[in-house]
Amino acid sequence: MRILSAYLCDYAFRAGGKMSIIGMFKEFNLPKVPYSITQFYIVFEIETDPNEEITVGVRLTNPKGRTMGEVGIRELKMPSGTSANRGWVQFGIFSQEFSEPGKHSIEIIVGKDVVHSVPLQVNWRKG
Repeated sequence: MRILSAYLCDYAFRAGGKMSIIGMFKEFNLPKVPYSITQFYIVFEIETDPNEEITVGVRLTNPKGRTMGEVGIRELKMPSGTSANRGWVQFGIFSQEFSEPGKHSIEIIVGKDVVHSVPLQVNWRKG
């Protein structure tokens, strides 16, 4: 199993066999801290062996590496039929409060292991 790509965005949805990713970003420029973001998404493409069953979750960490929140856990089973199976996974993150500026991370967890991390820079616009 491996993560092929991962994105942070304002919104993501599936339709017609495609993943639509809207408003990609790498940082938040907040007017103050603490500040709550209404919603954003992490979307990633995953590749597994045929019929491989995995448990996937997402965790947010602050600049000190402390957990800010965990976002759902999903059981995934990729269909058989090809030597490598790919699929898109999306997690919505809602009403997340950021209480400090700096480099945060969104970690992708498979089983109990962090297999990929997406950096998220949080800036505070003073004044």
